[in-house]
Amino acid sequence: MTKRARWPLFLCGFVLCCGLGRAQLVLGQYQDEAPVGTWNAFGPSGAASDGMAGLRFTLTQDASTVFSNPALLTGLPRFTVAVGGSFAPSEFYRYAIVNTGILSTTGNVSLDIFALDSIAFSVRLGGWALGLGYGLQETYGRPGVDLGSNYYSLFFDQSGKLNVLNLSLARSLGGRFSLGVGINFVTGDFEKITEDTLDFGLTVVSSSVSQKYSGLFVTAGLTFDITNSLRLAAVVRTPYVKKAESRSAFSLDTQGGPHILIEGESDSDEYRQPLMAGLGLSYSFSESWRLVGELAYVGWSSYRVTYFGEPQTRDFRDVLKAGLGVEYTLNANLFGADMRLPLRVGLSLDPQPMKDPRSTYVSIALGSGIRGKIGFLDLAIAAGRESGSGQNLTVKKIAATLGLTI
Repeated sequence: MTKRARWPLFLCGFVLCCGLGRAQLVLGQYQDEAPVGTWNAFGPSGAASDGMAGLRFTLTQDASTVFSNPALLTGLPRFTVAVGGSFAPSEFYRYAIVNTGILSTTGNVSLDIFALDSIAFSVRLGGWALGLGYGLQETYGRPGVDLGSNYYSLFFDQSGKLNVLNLSLARSLGGRFSLGVGINFVTGDFEKITEDTLDFGLTVVSSSVSQKYSGLFVTAGLTFDITNSLRLAAVVRTPYVKKAESRSAFSLDTQGGPHILIEGESDSDEYRQPLMAGLGLSYSFSESWRLVGELAYVGWSSYRVTYFGEPQTRDFRDVLKAGLGVEYTLNANLFGADMRLPLRVGLSLDPQPMKDPRSTYVSIALGSGIRGKIGFLDLAIAAGRESGSGQNLTVKKIAATLGLTI
């Protein structure tokens, strides 16, 4: 994963403070631990899902379904491999030292993230299916700061990620029912560094925080083909504790003066992640046309944070995310081989959990691809805009998934 920040022109707003400035305490969406783009991060997804605005509970597309609804594994070919990557620019306004009293911008700041999102495998033997996947669950990067002159300079950098390893097992029951369960192991890291240099480099004030993450949760899903055209799907992700080992350091260096170093650590920090549950319904009007709708509930009111041994306030509410998508499939013969050419469009409403400000992303997505007997390529482009914070933050994504089927 790589990241690149893009900055607008700055207001003259360097402010030297004793400790961190706290002029604007309501960070809104981007607390330090907030994932980039949305709090409602359901894990890695393939480009087929991205091309329908994130719909993932109902459609059997590729092996990346291990991360969302393992029951769908029973509908895949005998052996499949899927590798996905993406380019995702996201906008920020208020975070860390930016627009919180230390530094002001004239507009939103953008961060570009290039990532290999996931690799997943599936094997089907009779009515049983096994899936294995590894991917990027969340990212915590922020646009960096490296500004100033000989007299004063300011440096800030934040990076981090959470990866997930999934092992899933699914079973088809009676031809119309499928059940699946997955065990998910998460590991990750976080680092934030701030450094002020004053008096032509004679005084340097720096602070840093780093964390190592680990956790485990279970995903479960089912699909029920009510008729040959109508499918119902349900999924659940258990609540879990993302454990953190935390380290911090604050230092003050002055030329000819004392060196001050204050260090801290905690091995008992945690982020109590909420229950996630979803329902999906798909209806096939014909062999070519399919309509899909999904709802996802996230119980953010139960979210809790302990940071360096101290409980942190997160005034969150439960949210309900909704999505609707359409897929149209063309059948074609290319170079003597039968191919399917899916065309996809999707719309999603993605409320964020903060009570202040109440914020929602509205996103639209387009997707296409080419699918044959031994492989496929899916492509997607999506764009969303936030309303409620007053900043109209945007998220975008270009995704591709390449797969092999046997």
